[in-house]
Amino acid sequence: VINWADQNAYYCKMMFENIGGWGQLESVRACLDDTKCTQMQQFAGATWTGCPVGTGSSMSFELVQRSPSGIELGISCTCPGSWPWPTGMRCTCPSNFVADH
Repeated sequence: VINWADQNAYYCKMMFENIGGWGQLESVRACLDDTKCTQMQQFAGATWTGCPVGTGSSMSFELVQRSPSGIELGISCTCPGSWPWPTGMRCTCPSNFVADH
């Protein structure tokens, strides 16, 4: 997960790279401090916008991928550290998708 935009509490553009499995995300839900959550919108390619507005001490992401047969799989990624992130800041998710369906 990379902050692709300026450090801004009211706008974000996040890039999700090295997505395993089928290689593309179906949906992304972002939660600021695990309480203020929004469903992000795909901007273009691997970039998504629509993070929760405001500042906080952590940001988490629920990533969902849909297989060609229609099965949805999800992984959670909690990123510690104050939000908003500086431009280019990265967070590595502890797991990745596996294409086995």
